[in-house]
Amino acid sequence: MLPQVAAAAAVAAARQLMFPNSADTVPTCEDQEDHVAMSTSAARRAHDVLLLAQQVVAIELLCAVRGLHLLLEAPAHRGAALGAGTRAAFELLRPQLGSEAPADDIAIVLRHLRDGSLVAAAAAAAGPLPPVVDHA
Repeated sequence: MLPQVAAAAAVAAARQLMFPNSADTVPTCEDQEDHVAMSTSAARRAHDVLLLAQQVVAIELLCAVRGLHLLLEAPAHRGAALGAGTRAAFELLRPQLGSEAPADDIAIVLRHLRDGSLVAAAAAAAGPLPPVVDHA
C-alpha cells in the first residue's frame, strides 16, 4: 500500500505543477510593452513533472516485479514463460529488491530507469525498442 500512496502523492504534485504558467503573469511597466516571458519557469516545472513521472513508473515497475515474483513462486505457475525483455528486466531488478523500506526499492528501480540499464537489459534480450513516433 505504501508504494500506491507514494505514487498518488507524486501524481498530485505533478498536477499542481501543471497549472499554466501564463496564468501567473503580472503586469509590469504600467501595462506598456507588457511581455513577461514565463518560459523559464514553465521549463523548470516540466522538468519537475518528468521527475515525478519517472517515480510513478518506477513504482509501477516495482509492483510488477513483486507480482511476477509471487506468480513465478506459485506452484501452479513455476517455470511460466516471460517475454525475453520482461525476463531480462525482472532478472536485473529482482535480486536487488526486498528492502523493508519501500523507498529503498523505489530508489533502486528509479536508478535503473534513469541510467538506462533497465531498457538496455530488455533491449539486449529482446532487440531494440521501436522509436516513439508522434502522429499528431
